[in-house]
Amino acid sequence: MKTNRLLADLSERQLLDRFGDLVRQDRASTAQLLAHIAEIDERKLWAKHACSSMFAFCMERFHMSESMTAKRISAARTARRFPVILPMVARGELHLSGINQLGKHLTPDNHRTLLARAKHKSSREIDVLVAEVAPTGGREASSPDAPSLSICPAAAVCRAVTVCRAATVCRPESAAHVSKALAGASKPAAACKQIVALAPRRFKIEITVDQNTHDRLRSLQDLLSHQWPNPDPAIIVSRAIELLLEDTLKKKAAVTNAARPSGGPSGRPGGRPSGRPSGARSRAIPAAIRREVWMRDVGRCAFVDERGRRCRATSRIEYHHEIPYGKGGRHDVKNIALRCRGHNQYQADLDFGRELMRSERRSAVW
Repeated sequence: MKTNRLLADLSERQLLDRFGDLVRQDRASTAQLLAHIAEIDERKLWAKHACSSMFAFCMERFHMSESMTAKRISAARTARRFPVILPMVARGELHLSGINQLGKHLTPDNHRTLLARAKHKSSREIDVLVAEVAPTGGREASSPDAPSLSICPAAAVCRAVTVCRAATVCRPESAAHVSKALAGASKPAAACKQIVALAPRRFKIEITVDQNTHDRLRSLQDLLSHQWPNPDPAIIVSRAIELLLEDTLKKKAAVTNAARPSGGPSGRPGGRPSGRPSGARSRAIPAAIRREVWMRDVGRCAFVDERGRRCRATSRIEYHHEIPYGKGGRHDVKNIALRCRGHNQYQADLDFGRELMRSERRSAVW
């Protein structure tokens, strides 16, 4: 209220002058913010502070909104590739939306020309420019038979984390432990418009499916009609998700409703031979160990930073050897922990060197 009264006492000229100063300061600070985001991202400092990605770092440590975070990280990465963007932002010649619209169309050969043409243009005008450069709007034409699922627009940046409901498929004696531990895990990092909270423990999910999926759903409703007179599609989807989760956990972490014994000396049920020469090492982690590690770490990244903060990520979870397998590390519960992909790669950089790992990842892509 005090600020409002002070502003009310300003003359028209003073108010507009101050507004202009604030706009210029905001543009300059935005350019600096993008530069800092790009540098922090490049050094992976987010990993050191128990965050699974730059997106999680901005949201968890600085409480930015999902859309603000996604837009700034995307713009910062584009500016990292084409540094001429930062002074344009500072001068007010290019806005964040424009950077993100142009980002995937910029190349070392065309970026100066495209950026010059985008100077002081609105988002709609830049859309026209993009349509000229990429007539399809940069989107692949989808097949009418291909199923489509609306995806969070920030997903390319954030890889939105989801809470693993391992308790639904774990052994009864472990379910309470898993449920309790998961209560402190992170909520989804990005709230997609297609998933809307309606009431406590009730959500609306909107998807688009192809004709084949629609027909299968109708067939399922008919087959289930003896159990439910008018089967709700939500019941079918819920059951399908439950079965897929159970199957995925079984493959990922060897988590089943009734875990089988690890078996004979070969490490396989019934002692079946593995097909490898005796004494040969294998990168495959035995199911019993994967299951125990998954249950112990509750399906969540176990990285803890120097301040005792644990990473909240529950997506893109991988098994990590504290003593690297490549340096003789054993498949042992004490030597293996869960890591999100970001922290697994961060630790690999520390163990083997950043340049070597960057070269290895580049070779893997190609």
